[in-house]
Amino acid sequence: MIEKQRFSQFGLISKSWSSTIDALLTWPRLMRPFFFMAVFEIGLLVLLFVALQPPFVEKIAPVVVRYWGQGSLHFPQILLLLARLFNLSRYAIVLLIGAFATGMTIAGVEQYHNREKVSLRRVIGKTFRKYIGLIIITLIAFGAVAVLSQAVNRVAIKILSLSGTSGFMGISQEYLPLLFIAAGIIAAGFVQALFVFAAPALMIDDTNFLKAVFRNFKVALSNLAAAIFLVVLPIIILIPIQLLLVDPYPLMRKSFPEIIFVLLSADVLVTMLVNVFITISAANCYIILKGRQRK
Repeated sequence: MIEKQRFSQFGLISKSWSSTIDALLTWPRLMRPFFFMAVFEIGLLVLLFVALQPPFVEKIAPVVVRYWGQGSLHFPQILLLLARLFNLSRYAIVLLIGAFATGMTIAGVEQYHNREKVSLRRVIGKTFRKYIGLIIITLIAFGAVAVLSQAVNRVAIKILSLSGTSGFMGISQEYLPLLFIAAGIIAAGFVQALFVFAAPALMIDDTNFLKAVFRNFKVALSNLAAAIFLVVLPIIILIPIQLLLVDPYPLMRKSFPEIIFVLLSADVLVTMLVNVFITISAANCYIILKGRQRK
């Protein structure tokens, strides 16, 4: 029975991923919602970069000094400020634009599966009707990840304080923070896996967000291995860039300071690809599971 369940879960993962690749090759426009979101993010990054250059920076200098200190206005620290401001802005983008891009992508996958002519007007219309629900689901997932992140940070600080200069379990103290950051990203992926079917349930079942969340938990917990693989494996791709962005100053010194701009842009593009793959895979998986229930 266990072997059968394992086969069923990994078969589900394989079918979901193959359907995702097939859908992207057949109809690459499924990437458009997240592509336009990435374009918006790059545009915002450029705007912030310009805003932190003379003469514009003089107008926002009082705010910068108040929250980040006088030193943040000097080169190259001002480029580190660019990264902080951009990361703060991305929370709002993910919530307001990311939720809409998720809904549009899922609606497009549903039409693709139904062999319907994909209608942009219908996709946008359905997403508008479910927009508030999509935002609430995103906020719930954000909250759960935030709680976990706080817990991971506390554990990390405790271990670092106890390890001293000798390290922990044979791992040098120099690498422990990076290890905890990578572990935190993976742990956040596990939490996101518990909510991965909420948006598909909301869009595909055409229900309210409360029912969608409960159906999500029912499906995710019944197919936990599939949910985890669908989310965590793509998220692992983000770890190298995230580790570089934790403390980019050494890399900026060894290469050139403006490389922070390159890293942030690369992060946007890689995140776009990860979001596309996870969203379409989750929608495909949910549709496959619904098809099995009907049989």
